[in-house]
Amino acid sequence: MWWILGAVLLYLELFSVGIAILNKSLGERRWYLALIPVYGLRYVENAAGVFKVLVVPVKKCALFVAELLLVILLCCLYWQWGIYNVVSDGVKNLGQIMILPVTICYALMYITVLSASARIYKRFNVRLYVLWVLLSLLLLPIPFIFYAIKDRRAIPLSELFD
Repeated sequence: MWWILGAVLLYLELFSVGIAILNKSLGERRWYLALIPVYGLRYVENAAGVFKVLVVPVKKCALFVAELLLVILLCCLYWQWGIYNVVSDGVKNLGQIMILPVTICYALMYITVLSASARIYKRFNVRLYVLWVLLSLLLLPIPFIFYAIKDRRAIPLSELFD
């Protein structure tokens, strides 16, 4: 379970690298702070503005993802505690119960990254929008896509509608 948390942090860092590239092209003064894990997601607001995750507007991406990571960490710690302090049948049941909030949090983080990416593609007037959104489902190519679109003219956030 812990290696999955590490993989999610790696994907979030890859997304943050792309955000740093975009913020540098947008003229942000301290764009390099976007490279700090989880905190760097604060700079998503500069590139994407407000975007929706399952119809709920997300204004502070870093805070949202930090809360999800905290829930995951608490579930993992409780499960780890249960391994040493609960009888063997209870550990299996506890693991099955704890996997549900962890899975929901991972799904919400995945949707958050995809929604922010789609909003950024729309802001930078990307041709073949659907292709880039589908390619973003893999998560790995997102920083490369952001690098490719960094020189395009960005639509001001005030003029961007859903």
